[in-house]
Amino acid sequence: MDALMLTLSLREFLGPWWAWSYSLSVFSAQFRKGIAL
Repeated sequence: MDALMLTLSLREFLGPWWAWSYSLSVFSAQFRKGIAL
């Protein structure tokens, strides 16, 4: 039961995680570009 709840909460938490990580990587890339300039 605990494992099931953990899996469900993890799935709920990691749902938008790909969008989070994508925007974060894009932001860091822009940040590095700005520093390079």
